[in-house]
Amino acid sequence: MPHCPAGHGPAPSDRCGVCGVGAVEPAEVAAPAEEGTPPARPPCPECGLVRFGRFCEACGYDFTTGTPHPRTRGPGARGGGWVAVVDTDLDQYRSMVERGLLDSEAVPFPSHARQHRTVLHGWQVTIGRGGVAPGGALGIDLDACSGDPAVSHAHAALLARADGSWAVADLGSTNGTTLNGDTVPLASGTEVSLRSEDRLRMGAWTVITVRHETGRDG
Repeated sequence: MPHCPAGHGPAPSDRCGVCGVGAVEPAEVAAPAEEGTPPARPPCPECGLVRFGRFCEACGYDFTTGTPHPRTRGPGARGGGWVAVVDTDLDQYRSMVERGLLDSEAVPFPSHARQHRTVLHGWQVTIGRGGVAPGGALGIDLDACSGDPAVSHAHAALLARADGSWAVADLGSTNGTTLNGDTVPLASGTEVSLRSEDRLRMGAWTVITVRHETGRDG
């Protein structure tokens, strides 16, 4: 129904009965535009957990290649006999300070950190700090081991392979993960094979030696 443009309400004829101004049809009000929402993270097709990186934190599914973790392909993915030894490296810390990557006063080197040893078992051991990762509890919590503040909450993962060996993948950490003496960080989400005595460096001072102990059953 036509309305008075002066605000006197509906007009039963072509003019307002109050002021005599010609009535007009009310303009259609456009629906408010929906605010943009970020796209939902896709779920893992194997277990349904929301995706946070290349590998599913719960089952190891590889979103890039579309393949499940090797543990689902055979019985040999236990990775028995392997351990990860967490330690602190003063030379690594000093190098970061010299390069201006750390403030030695704000982040002092720990004076009472002790070596920490973890037996690797299952199919994935997540390394980080804070006790939990997107897929559950951390396998190696560096808050408890070395108290390294430069390590991401979900920093890297050790992945068991079907032949009993292990690999490492950076989980998109802020400060990266390096292997042995290499100064170039590992590409995020790329699975890299490990050999016994390989050393992973991350954070301000953390070094993790991955070791195969002959005769040990994982």
